Amino acid sequence: MAQVDFKATAPATVVQGEQFRLSYVLNQEGRDLRLPDMPDFEVLFGPSTSTSFSQRTVNGKTTSERSVTYTYILIAPETGRFTLPPASIRVDGSNYESNSLTIEVLPPDEAAAGSSPGGEQRAERPSTGSATVSASDAFIRAIISKNSPYEQEGFTVTFRLYTTLNVVNFGRIQFPEFEGFMVEEVDLPMNQQLQMERYEGRNYYTANLRRTLLFPQRSGQITIPSGRIEMVFSVPSGRSVSTFFGSQEVMVDVKKEMVTNPVTINVRPLPANRPASYANAVGTFTLNPSISTTQTRANEAITLRLEISGTGNMKLIRDPIVQFPDNFEVYDPTVNNSLNVTTNGLTGVRTVEYMAIPRYEGSYSIPPVEFTYFDLSSNS
Repeated sequence: MAQVDFKATAPATVVQGEQFRLSYVLNQEGRDLRLPDMPDFEVLFGPSTSTSFSQRTVNGKTTSERSVTYTYILIAPETGRFTLPPASIRVDGSNYESNSLTIEVLPPDEAAAGSSPGGEQRAERPSTGSATVSASDAFIRAIISKNSPYEQEGFTVTFRLYTTLNVVNFGRIQFPEFEGFMVEEVDLPMNQQLQMERYEGRNYYTANLRRTLLFPQRSGQITIPSGRIEMVFSVPSGRSVSTFFGSQEVMVDVKKEMVTNPVTINVRPLPANRPASYANAVGTFTLNPSISTTQTRANEAITLRLEISGTGNMKLIRDPIVQFPDNFEVYDPTVNNSLNVTTNGLTGVRTVEYMAIPRYEGSYSIPPVEFTYFDLSSNS
């Protein structure tokens, strides 16, 4: 028998006074569904129940899946951030709980401003009708995570679409160049769900189009220029037609070029008089040295391994200097990076391995390896 899976889903953001759906999906037959106390929401309808069944055959083996969905229509009378506790249901005599949900309730739209929130905008009108996309209906913002980072400190710039209209298609996309930065792309989910966000008194559906991790390579002011992105939106034409279901507004496709806002970053310089052991490292790191053996024969290789772990500008770190004895033949180090791109920087481990061969017998000492970095948590 398959493991019981009982899951609650609802929009992460809703608007005060507007209806939304709360659904519970169960992959078994259940009974006695009990909702949690929901003092911050009103239940208008529910539950409506629907059942789905699927079957598939792989390599001669047939498996089947079924699910039951319980749907409620809710409304939020007040704004704020609220938590829905787990619901419970009985399956084969046992109780199971769903996950909890956090829902943010936004206030309704205020009067839309006439100015452009995201930058310069231009809309193309179709040859028929007078439908347009206004500067406040759809725009793209360049959002930075830090206004005044240090030189070599990672921060992100996110290009986020804000729209009150349906997107039909994408046209030409020209993101800005990032001159003066080392660039790492941050992976975004392939199938993003539109999120609701309030901006300048209005609620928009939003989606992140691109997120990039940047490391400034010099101090002073650096400007990220504007980018240009074309999109096609479905817009009311102002005309209606009569249908079997009554009067229906005619929608038309309108192409719009949106220009992102340029962003100026004030990059702070690193402290002067840095020591010789400074490894061009900015972030938070630990150094873990190890050696393959402390006893060997002449002309047999040993390996000194340095593991630098942490978060920061990992790819730009200089290899620490190791002072081997004069009688050792030392080869160029090998470097391996096992890193993940995060919004705070590159996180992971940088491994530096030095292979050295002592040519003569004797007792030798390798001095401590110094690794100096700029710690962002203490700014020192």
